[in-house]
Amino acid sequence: TITACDIITTVSLPALITAGSLSIQDNPALTDISLISWVPPNGSINNFSDNALNLTSVNHILAQAVANAAFVTGTITLFGGTNAAPAGQGATDVTTLQGRGVTVTHN
Repeated sequence: TITACDIITTVSLPALITAGSLSIQDNPALTDISLISWVPPNGSINNFSDNALNLTSVNHILAQAVANAAFVTGTITLFGGTNAAPAGQGATDVTTLQGRGVTVTHN
């Protein structure tokens, strides 16, 4: 959990593979997230709300979730704050995840 840190702008967790649930929320200056090894487990609640995530970070989170074909229930929350809305491949990934049964909310 990384919550309510007003000055953090970047989170990079290259060694994080999985977590029961992941909460990186309410960080108004946070624009960049890198979770290159992250695999969200099925049924997990993953909250990235109320940040200032740029499009690259939003699409990255969605791509990591889609890459785990076993992630068929759970949530990805990307709404609130000034988070970018998914676009391009990110929008396609939202549709893919929702089709699997994952709840995805975003700006």
